[in-house]
Amino acid sequence: ARLGVDWEHDESFHIDRPGTGDYLFIHFTRPAVVTVDGQDQHCPAHTCILYTPDHHQKYKGDGCGLSDNWIHFLGDSAETLARRHQIPLNRPFCLAQAGFVPLLINDMRTEIHRKEPHYEEVVDLLLRQLFILLQRHIELVGRRRY
Repeated sequence: ARLGVDWEHDESFHIDRPGTGDYLFIHFTRPAVVTVDGQDQHCPAHTCILYTPDHHQKYKGDGCGLSDNWIHFLGDSAETLARRHQIPLNRPFCLAQAGFVPLLINDMRTEIHRKEPHYEEVVDLLLRQLFILLQRHIELVGRRRY
C-alpha cells in the first residue's frame, strides 16, 4: 500500500488520469471538485471517494489548494469490503465525522514502515476498521438528513 496523510498541494495541482491499477481511497480535508461522468461536483471538506482500479480519476481543490489523506491498495478483499460496508465506488460521499481517517492511515504507515512480525495482518485489520467506520459515518449522515 502507498499512502499519505495531510498532503498539501497548491492551487495549480489537479489529477486527471485513466486509473491507477489499484484501489484509491481519498479523503479531501478541504473543498474539492471531483468530476463524475463528465460533470464537476463541488464537494465540501471531508468528502471521500473510493476509486476502483481502472476508473478514470479527475479532481482538484475547489478554489484553494488540494489537501488530502489517501491510500492506494490492492487485494481481493478490497471490493468485498466495499460491498459489505456499502461504500460507494467511484463517486464522492460525505462523512458525519472524519477524524478517524488520518489516524488509521497513519497507523497503517507506521506498520508498513516498521515491518514488524505480522504487520501485513495488522494493516489488513486497519483497512477493515477504516471501511467499518466509513460505513458508520455514511449512515450517520443519512440519518441526519431525515
